[in-house]
Amino acid sequence: MRGATIFIFVLMAFDPSLLILSSAGLTREEIVQFNTTGNYGASVAVYESDSAVFYISASGLPDHETERVNPNNATAQNYNVSIPKTPEIVPVPGCVGLGMIGITRTGVAIYNPLAGDLSNAVEGASPEVFDKCDGHASPGGAYHYHKIPDSCMYKGDVEEFIGVALDGFPIYGPRVSESQNVTESELDKCHGKVVNGSYRYYVTDKFPYYLGCFKGRVVNPNTMTQYNCSSNNTHWNLENYGYSYYLCHCVNSGMGPGGGGGGGGPRPECAPENPNRPRDCPPCPREGCLPSTTPTPTTPLRNITGVEDGSNAAGHVVQEIGVIVFFFQVAFLVLFTR
Repeated sequence: MRGATIFIFVLMAFDPSLLILSSAGLTREEIVQFNTTGNYGASVAVYESDSAVFYISASGLPDHETERVNPNNATAQNYNVSIPKTPEIVPVPGCVGLGMIGITRTGVAIYNPLAGDLSNAVEGASPEVFDKCDGHASPGGAYHYHKIPDSCMYKGDVEEFIGVALDGFPIYGPRVSESQNVTESELDKCHGKVVNGSYRYYVTDKFPYYLGCFKGRVVNPNTMTQYNCSSNNTHWNLENYGYSYYLCHCVNSGMGPGGGGGGGGPRPECAPENPNRPRDCPPCPREGCLPSTTPTPTTPLRNITGVEDGSNAAGHVVQEIGVIVFFFQVAFLVLFTR
């Protein structure tokens, strides 16, 4: 009994969400919100016959007007997406690669925050162009959102259900009360948090907008969660190295150079948490790197979100506080449970 108690304190000291190994997944209230007006070729339906997954069938077209703001036209995609009924939190979160990472309640694809050249698609030096409803089409005709669709879809309601990520965890809008939006400081690196005992993501107007990584296991076929983005592109600079590092480079992914995105991914020794980074590594991301005087860790540093990625210094300070709290908890147990 004492061992089990100590184990729980260990989990609490590092990341409360680790106490939740699985979640109930989409609720009945959320499932019934998958619907469209049927306008503009939109359709969506959730099938529950399988014991392990929901099948979400959708045309991929929104039930609002679309505009051609790039060379591509929005066309029907006829999605059949597999979403786990009982999402499972994985020890090492998965990368959110290019393409669909989730689907809205209206059957439209949700993409990560990067453009095809790995620049920020929403803001920065070279953002992409979006239509009046905050979306656009891919070269294959898939209409999608990189950012919060607050012009035509998102209503701004409190705790508004937006859709679901491919790992089965729901995605909610930013408004958490009549007078308050969720803040980035409340969210982990995957851009979510535990609410009423279950994990959920939040879409906000801050990078990475929807998801920073997959907190849970993805079962949808052909969805890549181990992804190395190429370092041989014009946007591999001071700002975007921070983007592509934790969005595209999964620790222990098993993907060698050239895997996923091809062209050779970020070198592990160039990770921002490595105090002995070689001089020929790309510049540190906006979050910064550890000072070179810091001893080399024997294992990758782990921030409070459980994501081993170039987290900021504040995250490591919180981690150290958690370790101190943990040792006090163990000492308390040893002294008072004899």
